[in-house]
Amino acid sequence: MNGLFLHTGNRLETLAAELAAVVDAFPAPPLTPELVMVQSLGMRRWLSLQLAERLGVCLNFQFPFPHTFLDAILRKTVPEMAPAGTFETDSLTWRIHRLLPRLLDNPEFAPVRHYLSDGDALKLYQLAARLAGLFDQYLVYRPEMVMQWEDRSASVPDAQAWQAMLWRELNRSGAIHFGAALDRLAAGFSTTAELPRRVSIFGISSLPPAQMRIFFELAAVRPVHLFLLAPSCEYYGDDLTPKQRARRGPRTEATGNPLLTSLGRLYAQFTAVLLEADERAGHRIVDASEQFEEPGTDTILHTIQEDVLHAKAGVALRCPIRAKSGSNRWRSRAKTIRWKCMYATRLCVRLRRCTIGCWTCSPTTARSSRGTF
Repeated sequence: MNGLFLHTGNRLETLAAELAAVVDAFPAPPLTPELVMVQSLGMRRWLSLQLAERLGVCLNFQFPFPHTFLDAILRKTVPEMAPAGTFETDSLTWRIHRLLPRLLDNPEFAPVRHYLSDGDALKLYQLAARLAGLFDQYLVYRPEMVMQWEDRSASVPDAQAWQAMLWRELNRSGAIHFGAALDRLAAGFSTTAELPRRVSIFGISSLPPAQMRIFFELAAVRPVHLFLLAPSCEYYGDDLTPKQRARRGPRTEATGNPLLTSLGRLYAQFTAVLLEADERAGHRIVDASEQFEEPGTDTILHTIQEDVLHAKAGVALRCPIRAKSGSNRWRSRAKTIRWKCMYATRLCVRLRRCTIGCWTCSPTTARSSRGTF
């Protein structure tokens, strides 16, 4: 069944079990790879160990990063895209470094000309590198603005005039970049296109709206499973952070959990992006499941996790401090190391040795945790 399937939970182990259940219930042919997108190499290693533990073997799985996967999908759909590397940051840096001195005489470049008036070569390179990074982000987060720049008949705000002119010089050949390819994808994917059998996205904390749009278009012709790690089962997008309450004055009423409103803001924003993309795509989310586990209140950590899960303000600790001898030993060693090590590199080396030593004394530590560390 095609569509976007949303799996939400507050523990990665639960989400890994959900992914294993999906793969086990609808197995792919032996020679067809299973695609699971992750956001880091550590997550790739941990998830492969979890799948091997639950399925017996983790074979013929591919764990690409979202950017790599989407670039490959777009190139299959839009073969006219510019060659790989044309709009990469490193390539753009040196192209901008070469073009900027030629464009400084234009009136739109007056702010840039004033900044580079001392002729410092290092400042020119640093500005080129900064602009290359910005253009790379524009293509992903603001492709509509870049397309407007390329349309010479469209009006451009004065503050963006020199950036628009620089971009038109960079793409004078009219090469098809990510934004242009996304515009050509308005008709959606063809059912006969060479696409993966199933796509899973695991543990991604955030994605740009443009990339979410591609996944929703893909969900029209293929099943897409999105596994989201959510800190809370409650909606907290409207709760004020401590900084926001401080700006509004001391009489502002505190709502929600302060840890959740401060550290969980990224997930709240991603949820809004997800719902907006679903509405624009015509409601492609066909199923949504929630797997939230109650941490309990037997320890201090579990009490804090319980408050975060239900988005309620922290109260007085309802449990005594019960620390095992091993954890006390680790903390005492770490404290001693912190005061003896003056440099960050040496501190990391000593902490690594200390951690390995504690694992040696505690054989019950999971092997997957050691391997991921």
